[in-house]
Amino acid sequence: MIKLLLKAKDPDNAARTVSDMLAEGKKVAGFGHRVYRTEDPRATHLRVLSEELGKRTGHIVLYQQSQRVEQTVKAEKKLNAKRGLLLGVHLLLARNSGRPVHAGVRRQPYVGMDGARARAVPQQPADSSASRV
Repeated sequence: MIKLLLKAKDPDNAARTVSDMLAEGKKVAGFGHRVYRTEDPRATHLRVLSEELGKRTGHIVLYQQSQRVEQTVKAEKKLNAKRGLLLGVHLLLARNSGRPVHAGVRRQPYVGMDGARARAVPQQPADSSASRV
């Protein structure tokens, strides 16, 4: 789906491409199964965040294309977008912002009884004014 958004130069072209794919009986990546009648609440929040990020970075066209694709599939197939589609768009916008996507995250070992592997932990800012007890 991200490749489709990058190839399409405007929202109308993206919607036309998806409409053609559906007419040919092809599946469109990033959309849920018919069983899922309601939208994932995480997708709603990702949509808002992606719109804000698109405006801030000047890449609002990518967000608008994803919205047109969502509207087209919803109208023609009654399918909701999965959060993975919206997360992909959000990460693409973050990558295009010029800042690393992983900023502020560092690896720390997880010390636990279950023997789990290391996981990413948000880096805490150093506060030199705080007194240590």
